Amino acid sequence: MNVTRLGRYRLVESGSSLRIELGNEHKVLLTYPGDGEYDSVESIGFGDCGCDLVVSDNTNALSCGFSELSFGSTWGAAIAVADLRSGICRAGAEGCEGEGEVSLILLLGPDFSISSMARAGITSVEAITAVIQDLKLRDGEGRCGSGTKNLRVAIVSDKKSEIHLRGTGKHSKMGEIIGRTVYDAVMDSAIKNGVQRPGPVMAGLLSRGFDEERIRSMLGMTAEELETFVRKMDDDNVKACFSSISHLEDEISWGLIPESAGNEIGRRAIAAVLGVQPSEGNSLSESFLFALIEYGSRSHPLHFTTVCVSLKASL
Repeated sequence: MNVTRLGRYRLVESGSSLRIELGNEHKVLLTYPGDGEYDSVESIGFGDCGCDLVVSDNTNALSCGFSELSFGSTWGAAIAVADLRSGICRAGAEGCEGEGEVSLILLLGPDFSISSMARAGITSVEAITAVIQDLKLRDGEGRCGSGTKNLRVAIVSDKKSEIHLRGTGKHSKMGEIIGRTVYDAVMDSAIKNGVQRPGPVMAGLLSRGFDEERIRSMLGMTAEELETFVRKMDDDNVKACFSSISHLEDEISWGLIPESAGNEIGRRAIAAVLGVQPSEGNSLSESFLFALIEYGSRSHPLHFTTVCVSLKASL
């Protein structure tokens, strides 16, 4: 059993359950499951916690994320269980594969009305969406995700607090506390539970629709080979090259430069920086990936300052 404190609240972790002792009576707004508004709640938590209110009964061994912030006498904290390895959904799109979950308990120090607590829930969900987007997570169709299949948010307010506030939107200090604590707690739990924050090159590829399955299919790689391949993307030459061709692809898509000229300059950049002459017929991102295989197989990659000089001369 592990006992910690967030502000004046006592948290007890035991196995796959977490119990928050609220002390005096609190009011809670719970999005799902349940009846919405609850009064006189003295304990809340996850799993088999024996609490007055259970936010998620998931008994899987998932790690929680925690975050708290204060500004003067205003205080807030977030406790999250985030499993973002599957179940990523997009608003308005059909289908949501897997059983991904975000379950959140948001503790608000001041007293708030139910309408303000509902607005705090909206701010919290926006922060959860920000985590999903920053991790470059996509739904089954490869589209940028905006939520999870299972999403539960509980807003807890101390009705006996001497501080009474209304603002919980993004343009209030309390809203800032809510957004930052929820983001940090959900990100913390997601990473603890197996989601990896993508490096700059992989993040850029994901934003262009190149998820791991597509890359593996293109390059004929196993999962283990892809893991090694992704590690090579942290090379300075690789990051510089991808940054250049990404900018060119954007300028082509915006109509700022002709496609033929942009592709020609991009292929020269790949050849100069990675030392591999790409073939025509592929997009710049595809040419970059194919060139990266040959580049990564070399034992003595080109020095970055040298290739910058050669690239400037070739252009």
